[in-house]
Amino acid sequence: MEVLSTPLLTYAAQRGVQSRLLLVPRCGHGSFLKLIRSEPSSFIGFLRETLRVIEEVEGHENYNLRITAGSLPLRGLEPPAELVEDLARAGFSVSIFADAARKREPADADTLLDLDAAIDYQDASGRHVRLPITSGDITLKRGEHTRCALDAQGRPVLVVVLERFVRFQRDCSDAELLELWTLALNVIEESSGPQEGDPFVDMRLNAGTFQNIRHLHLKVWLNRKLFESTWAAHPAYKVLAQHRDERRARRAARPRDEADVQTGEERVKMRAAKSTRQYLPRNDSYSQ
Repeated sequence: MEVLSTPLLTYAAQRGVQSRLLLVPRCGHGSFLKLIRSEPSSFIGFLRETLRVIEEVEGHENYNLRITAGSLPLRGLEPPAELVEDLARAGFSVSIFADAARKREPADADTLLDLDAAIDYQDASGRHVRLPITSGDITLKRGEHTRCALDAQGRPVLVVVLERFVRFQRDCSDAELLELWTLALNVIEESSGPQEGDPFVDMRLNAGTFQNIRHLHLKVWLNRKLFESTWAAHPAYKVLAQHRDERRARRAARPRDEADVQTGEERVKMRAAKSTRQYLPRNDSYSQ
């Protein structure tokens, strides 16, 4: 991987049809939480510079962005020696996976922006989610520009969305970006108390054709134990968990021959997933 630097960050790049970037801030605070709490303007500067490198310098429009807590990046993405010291100081890293050949278009899910509408949408992967509760029922907190909700698929995830329609972070104001990246952290600390380190496993944001839904949203993945100890008793989460378990049971009960039949499109998706397996954590998908 080629290593480059700017005044605000150091990054390593592996280029090709499928490209990978690993970016680290040059200023060290020990964790993402400490950076964004103590110096929000520095975080915004780092984020803007990250977007400039990804989209203008490296030329990527369609990508998965992931902030991983700790001094080790994603499994399978070995940091070059030049980044190890900055990683240790920062306490987090930004990983990018981009695919120039990816053509899938995100699905529209306008009803998810209506807090009073029942949750009923189909994402770009073909997954249909229909629930007897509304977007308002799963909302945990509303800010000035964003809102934070439980994940409609019942995963240990908090989802932050902009109240207005936005596709890319570059189209957001500084105030919108700061709230996008802090609202879930506020929800966690309000529910579980002040956190010493980063209270998330990773934070994921898709751009362009990597989006499953045609709207900018941030997914904050939590340790399942922490998540369930905090929200297992939430009325809406009980409904989400029940429907999640029912979906899993239906998949497990499908006849083997039916489960093994793949369409041409499914085979393409499987090949794409295999090609990124070394980059992504186990049981994960770059479009999630």
